[in-house]
Amino acid sequence: NNKLIFELNAKYKCKKVKTQYYEILNYYQKKRTQHDFRFLMEKKGFTQKWSSKFNNKKPHIFYLGTNELQDRSGFIQALEKVAKVSLFYKGDNSYGQYKIDQNPISSNRKRLFDLFYELNNSNNLPDILLMQTWEWRIGLSTLVDLKEKYKGVKVINICMDDRHAFYNYGDRESGTSGLIPVLDLVLESAEEIVEWYIKEDVPALYFPEASSSDFYFPVNIEKKYDVGFVGASYGVRKKIVDALIESNINVKAHGNGWNAGILPLEDTNTFFNECKIILGVGTVGYCEDFYALKLRDFDAPLSGSCYVTHDNSDLHALFVKGKEVILCKNINEYVDKIKYLLSSQDELRRVSKLGLKRALSEHTYEERLKKLFKTLGVKINE
Repeated sequence: NNKLIFELNAKYKCKKVKTQYYEILNYYQKKRTQHDFRFLMEKKGFTQKWSSKFNNKKPHIFYLGTNELQDRSGFIQALEKVAKVSLFYKGDNSYGQYKIDQNPISSNRKRLFDLFYELNNSNNLPDILLMQTWEWRIGLSTLVDLKEKYKGVKVINICMDDRHAFYNYGDRESGTSGLIPVLDLVLESAEEIVEWYIKEDVPALYFPEASSSDFYFPVNIEKKYDVGFVGASYGVRKKIVDALIESNINVKAHGNGWNAGILPLEDTNTFFNECKIILGVGTVGYCEDFYALKLRDFDAPLSGSCYVTHDNSDLHALFVKGKEVILCKNINEYVDKIKYLLSSQDELRRVSKLGLKRALSEHTYEERLKKLFKTLGVKINE
């Protein structure tokens, strides 16, 4: 509520996150690479003999997810097209892992072992434990003991937040890096961090976020808003939205802290299609100059609307800057570029069309999983 205190707190938190990131980056720049990716894959047991088990059957993947809205907006559905899938549910049958206030390590450990016990007893032991988790949530010893008890199960972690969660608030042992001793493969959304794992003798693949054309797609409906945004109201997000509104741009924002409130997941694509432009914010936490890929970077283009977001260099290799998505370095650029797009309907339609084409061809979950299975040597039915 106090703007001065808020700004000071935000700057402190941002500095802490960035300082940690650059300390880790500097550490790994000095650390030598001992083995290449292919050698590490063989060492972890991803051999031709292992992949040949799936010539006549789909691999059985047990997925330990985190956020149901995120996971069920296309990822789980795409996974079920190429594999037999079992999901982690808590004891009350709610989705996802136990949280920080629920004794996460002991609670997740007990539930994971219970579910694996049931699957093993029914001759249905998974081939792969696919996770999106951190050491503070699952516990290194949990996975060490699980692999010892159920030999042959491969452990793969999806890491989407490593620029700020590789260490957990400075604690190397409880972040994602704390799981390094037990991981067989990492799917990493920050390209430079792939090298960190390889230098720790863990094979890692660049695996940026994606989206689903089953959930996000063009709909022929009236455009009600100039700009739409979905996400909580805080930090630079609010500043950008306020600046657009002050420039007489018709903005509709949904999420915690906005007057319109939270938008149900099933209504998101319709809302995107009601907007000429989808606003993205690429910053990490309370930072205004530190970026990471977002699911919205792929959801929005698939909806067929024009996408405008921060000039995160991660996006340069995924979309053609200025043609398929519009990237902005600061708030003034957001205002200026959005004003220009709204004044030029031809340019607006061109960017929307090209962004959709790129997202459909390269940035769906199906495309990501094809790359993963190809790397694993596992054939999938198209």
